Amino acid sequence: MKYFLGLSLLCFFNTQLFAQVWGNSTYQTRVRYEENNLAAGNSGTGADISISARGLANVKADAFVAVFSVSQVANTPDEVHKLMQDRLNTAQEKLKAMSSQPALKIHSDMISFIALYAYEKETKIFSKDTYIEIPAGFELKKNLHIEYQRPEELDEISIILAQSEIFDLVRVDYFAQDLEKVKTELMDRALTKLEEKRAKIEKLMQLKLDTLNLSSSDAYRVVYPAESYKSYQKYATASQYGSKSAATAGQSITLYYQPIIDKEFDFVINPIVLEPVVQVMYELKLEVQDASYGRKKREQLILSPQGQLLPLSRP
Repeated sequence: MKYFLGLSLLCFFNTQLFAQVWGNSTYQTRVRYEENNLAAGNSGTGADISISARGLANVKADAFVAVFSVSQVANTPDEVHKLMQDRLNTAQEKLKAMSSQPALKIHSDMISFIALYAYEKETKIFSKDTYIEIPAGFELKKNLHIEYQRPEELDEISIILAQSEIFDLVRVDYFAQDLEKVKTELMDRALTKLEEKRAKIEKLMQLKLDTLNLSSSDAYRVVYPAESYKSYQKYATASQYGSKSAATAGQSITLYYQPIIDKEFDFVINPIVLEPVVQVMYELKLEVQDASYGRKKREQLILSPQGQLLPLSRP
């Protein structure tokens, strides 16, 4: 009785403590965390026993690539290309002068080059006025890709690009070079955890799984930070004193990083997530197709009118 009472109180206080740190995002549509199912599934034959070990690794990125969009408009093709190249050359010279170790890697690629048109009114004597297209200029768009190693360098990169009127940060890609090493560690730890579960089940069911019809499967899944951002609108309520500005201020929509929650995993490598990380999931599954083969078969007997125990014959 004391155990259940203590457990109830613990659950109550945990709920209260957790509620204090939910954050304003929960005032909107309730945040739903994905189940994060992996591809290691059933064999399709209806397994009697299924044992799985699931692991999650939070891997800090060691390289980043930021992509900025650059747009230029001019009257002629030659002019638009010259203005674009001047802006990019100025920006790249300043970026290369940054005290970054190793030095930044920069690449630009063409996105589009189109003619712009305006409409001119044409008046005719015996018909209604019409509008015709006339060339009005040209628009050139490029993307600027910048590779850097430290997250804080993006602030300085953005300031330098702003001096060349380059403001549009399209995306940031994260890269981790040791993913194969991480996958190997996940597999080793999952195998150890699976053996622990297997030993407990064998003891509980009094059978040896290695004498049965076994099958195994595994699966990896890698989730990058770009896949884990959710939209968020600042929560605000009307002031009780009737202030008009209090009810309407701060309604802009932004994004926040929501990593995979570790509630569904048997073990987690680097469980504390301070910054956006590359998250690697792994599942190892063991299935027993017919557990009855591992148990001693029971002989069915029938008591005869003469008081003898005879085996029950089947047709």
